Amino acid sequence: MHARKLPVGRGTCRAENERNQRERLFAAVAATVAEKGYKATTVADLVALSGVSRSSFYAQFDDKGDCFRDALEELLTPAREGAGTSAEPGAARAALQALIEAVVTQPAAARMCLVEAPGAGAEATAQLERTGKEMAPLAASPGAAASGREPDPQLGAALLGGVLRTIHRRLYRAQEDDLRRLEPQLWEWLGRYPPPPGPLQGRRRQEPGALSLQQRLAVAKPTERLLQALAVEAAAKGYSQVTVDDIVRRAKISKRDFYRYFRNRKDALVAALDHSSAALVAAAMPAYRRTPEWPQAVRAALVAILATSAAEPEFAQLRAVEAYAGGRRALAQLEPLREAIEEILEPGYRLAPQTPAVAGEAVAGALDTLLWCRLRRRRAATLPELAPLATYIALAPFLGADEAYAVAVGSAAAGTIVIS
Repeated sequence: MHARKLPVGRGTCRAENERNQRERLFAAVAATVAEKGYKATTVADLVALSGVSRSSFYAQFDDKGDCFRDALEELLTPAREGAGTSAEPGAARAALQALIEAVVTQPAAARMCLVEAPGAGAEATAQLERTGKEMAPLAASPGAAASGREPDPQLGAALLGGVLRTIHRRLYRAQEDDLRRLEPQLWEWLGRYPPPPGPLQGRRRQEPGALSLQQRLAVAKPTERLLQALAVEAAAKGYSQVTVDDIVRRAKISKRDFYRYFRNRKDALVAALDHSSAALVAAAMPAYRRTPEWPQAVRAALVAILATSAAEPEFAQLRAVEAYAGGRRALAQLEPLREAIEEILEPGYRLAPQTPAVAGEAVAGALDTLLWCRLRRRRAATLPELAPLATYIALAPFLGADEAYAVAVGSAAAGTIVIS
């Protein structure tokens, strides 16, 4: 980056010099954030690596976050521009290949966008959301092209999320080189989703006996109250803004007792996410095992996950949205539910052996995205409405669109499939 510094003199105009400085700072942001994480990165790191003076930095940016958001916009703009070609033949496949190649060849920039940006504040998350909205038609177009029906925007957003969550998983495990091998599988997976033959809107359900937050706090043990308090505070103002004082005030427990159970706020976050994952798996697996027909068992498990999430909206928000601000340890606590979903889908490969191996993982990512989209708008009460769409996403790669749709909407036309 220092080598790219323009020479001082009359031959270099001010605008060109400022553009050069911005490019070097953007490269420094990507490199430093990928190595240290967004929170640990400082302005001092950026000026030292880029060779741009501190005064020149502040002449262009208000703070680290301002520089990060501009760098993020620079990286995301080509993706949004590419989304405008979605109607052209072959555009979707070319976009997927270009995305994978960019991640493999520029992993630092990819980590900045997909791993660190969700934890860099509401504005950065909104930038990602806008880009995802514009790219969603590309993800829906492979299945739509084969069916002759118009792409479904909500389905497209979920499918794009399935691809991005698969990439994200490889990035935070430093396994991005594996993505070139997975690209044909991801493309085939996308092609197994024609738009559903009819509407996939479920009913909102109020679980009988569901307790209010105050009731749950009143009957909880001290550790559970602390975890619930953390989830409530994070839902209200974002995990990155929550302090230990906020947590103990909400839980009505002393700070000394907090430190009896947890070393710091991040330990409490990890424990809260572990608690949430265990509750969702505990709801899903019995519902799945009690239902003899495999497709209906998958639906029952997803209904249980959505109902449990709606009943504890603060934990749902923590999992789907705030966990990404907690770093690698926090993200690891999301794995048990994803692994449970992959286990639930495993019998599908016996029905459809040609289904790409990445399907289970990508489906779990797509379901994550469905929840993220609702919870970003604080609509936890509506989560049970997603059951038909979630079921369609889970089953279409294995059963085909028509049979998956019949199961999703609870049609009597759905066949009986028992897998021992």
